Amino acid sequence: MAKLRLSSHKLNIEIDRHNIIDRHDRKCKSCTINDIEDEFHFVLVSPDYINLRNAYIPKYYSDRPSVLMFIELVQTKYITVNKFVNLLY
Repeated sequence: MAKLRLSSHKLNIEIDRHNIIDRHDRKCKSCTINDIEDEFHFVLVSPDYINLRNAYIPKYYSDRPSVLMFIELVQTKYITVNKFVNLLY
C-alpha cells in the first residue's frame, strides 16, 4: 500500500515519466482498455486483476469505480485491501 501512496511502483505512469514519455502515452500494456496505467487503473479498473479485486476489495469500491472511491479506498484501514496490494507486488 505504501508503494502506491508514495508512487514507488513499476506502473507505466512512473516508469515512463522517467523515460520522458508524455502522460497520455503511458498506457497499460497488459489490457485492451487503452487507459493510462496509473494507480486507479491498476487497483480498480484493469481486468487482469479482477479475481484478486473481487477477493480483497469490497464491492462498494469496485462495482462503479471512480477516482473519489479510489481515494477513499487507499485511505482505508481494511486489512484485506492491504493484502490485495501486497499480492500484486
